[in-house]
Amino acid sequence: MRIEVETAILRHLHEHESCTIEELFRALARFPRNQVIFAIDQLSWEGKLRGLRHPTRFVYVVSAGSGTGNEVRP
Repeated sequence: MRIEVETAILRHLHEHESCTIEELFRALARFPRNQVIFAIDQLSWEGKLRGLRHPTRFVYVVSAGSGTGNEVRP
């Protein structure tokens, strides 16, 4: 299941480059939020995401890392 969530995140970010965490939750509504958060953490540690930015209060943005360009295609 973890790989499935990670693949869905990478596909979404391949299409959108970055999005808020809430947008990601909506796009991946079939997965529990805690699994999405865990997968974001794992992908960030692996360098596949730039992680979370906190541009404004209560808003977190997830961005694709340099390693996601050609790895996952929709």
